[in-house]
Amino acid sequence: GVDVLSIQELDDALKPAVAVGQRLRIALVRTGKEEHQGVGYLPDGTMVVVNNGQAHVGQQVEAQVQSLLQTGAGVIVFADLKPTTQT
Repeated sequence: GVDVLSIQELDDALKPAVAVGQRLRIALVRTGKEEHQGVGYLPDGTMVVVNNGQAHVGQQVEAQVQSLLQTGAGVIVFADLKPTTQT
């Protein structure tokens, strides 16, 4: 009569769900592999690669998720930089 909790299931349940089309506000902390990319991380450590983000490294940007890539180490999120709207 002892309940058992899977640490892997708990970890999966606590990861924020990211979906294609979703907008994210993320701090870019370094450049990516490609010249135009900036890279940031979600609170759970998921890497987010932002196209056209290189010039914004060190800043918070708004980006829209374009695709997700499942790897052996987890998910990599690919997003496009959203232009800032000035009023």
